[in-house]
Amino acid sequence: MVTSDQCRTYSNEHKVLGIAADISIQRATAHMGISRSWTLLASEMKRLEAVIDEEVITAQQNDFAQWCLRRPYSPSCETWLFACRNGRRA
Repeated sequence: MVTSDQCRTYSNEHKVLGIAADISIQRATAHMGISRSWTLLASEMKRLEAVIDEEVITAQQNDFAQWCLRRPYSPSCETWLFACRNGRRA
């Protein structure tokens, strides 16, 4: 899968191609349109990466919470569970 950084690189490449002096207006317009598309895709990919990161963190926290609940008293688990119950992340 293409990353947001790769999208920005492709966007910049097409922007450079679009401002070249020796091409037609039609070709320049096409390159600038492609550049905008890559920029938009980069933004969406960045949002997707953030969602995936958040889901991974949440899954890890849920796994840790389940592990803590199966164990006898542990100060680190107790602190973490208290923070989660009060709407804060530890």
